[in-house]
Amino acid sequence: MNAEDIIEVAKDRTGVREEHTDSFREGLGVVAELVNADPAFEACERRIIAECTRSLMSRLRIDDWFARHPDIGEIPVERPVFVIGMPRTGTTILVNLIALDLELCRVIWHWEIDEPTPPVGRHHLRDDPRIAAKVAKMAPLVERLTYLPRMEQATDPVECVHTLAQDFKSITWQTSTGSSAYNDWLLDKADLGSAYEHHRRTLQVLQSGGASGQWVLKLPSHALHLEALIATYPDARLVITHRDPLPAFVSMCSYAMMVHQANGNAVDLPDVVEVTRRQVFESAMRPISFLDNHPEVPCHHVYQHELAADPIAQVAELRAWVGLPQDERLESSMREYLATEWSHPPGSHRYTASDFGITPSEVHESFAPYINRFSVPLESK
Repeated sequence: MNAEDIIEVAKDRTGVREEHTDSFREGLGVVAELVNADPAFEACERRIIAECTRSLMSRLRIDDWFARHPDIGEIPVERPVFVIGMPRTGTTILVNLIALDLELCRVIWHWEIDEPTPPVGRHHLRDDPRIAAKVAKMAPLVERLTYLPRMEQATDPVECVHTLAQDFKSITWQTSTGSSAYNDWLLDKADLGSAYEHHRRTLQVLQSGGASGQWVLKLPSHALHLEALIATYPDARLVITHRDPLPAFVSMCSYAMMVHQANGNAVDLPDVVEVTRRQVFESAMRPISFLDNHPEVPCHHVYQHELAADPIAQVAELRAWVGLPQDERLESSMREYLATEWSHPPGSHRYTASDFGITPSEVHESFAPYINRFSVPLESK
């Protein structure tokens, strides 16, 4: 895997020859080095290269558009809301519901990721031709991976993981490669300042077409790099989703194994469990010290059991906290969405803590500071 070859292919396919920013080179180099150092990656190298190329193409398009429209940089991203926390705690349904308000809320749509430019106009969020193209592109993948938990659809809000991935500093690349070494680099060494700078440029480009509004952005792993996030967005507001860490951890282990198997990654179960343990643990614990150090940052807490019991009420509380008015038509849209789009039969995959060698008491003991700090109720003993 040659990073320079990937860069050249991305430039050829986009027609963007100039590197207006080059911070992506560091993380891309790390991914390439890890792939080249381990023969186990040989079977999935072509896929990884394709994924790197696709991310870099989006990066080049954003940078080029930003450079050719410098006035975009003068338009601020005001008081963005970031939904964070442990994975498997309800961030998806929460943001999918609030995103139904196309007039007042703005999210990153899945169909925007591959072709973010030109930015969509305000009245074309439902009929931009890129939507149909993304649906068609995803159709074979959706059909092949029907056994996975609900996948992000082309018309769903998408996690910021894809935007950070364009700087190659994202959990995306651990999932893509299955590399625990990349996970350690991301959590221990990587400076995500440049990734969040690219994230902000992306939002500025996307909102410049007229489809603006209150940004509501989701990514559990934002919790891992909150200092970099707040340095880029000093007026950011945080929404933290909470859940008993045991089911969140076990569910994430199951999901991670299914994704690695779908990707053809050569991973061992104990390694996957350890990588996942660290991601989930750090996502729970790092916000504690961050909030202690930054009491000025507004923070709203959502508990998964309450969200599951009455999602519409939880969205109403969140909208009130954000400062958005209540809307009966929106409530009707949310009820319809829950009855149709979110109504899907559970997959055939079943799992328990013992499947992954996880001891419930050990999990609850290690996560005790998190459980106690946020008064998280336990789903099971």
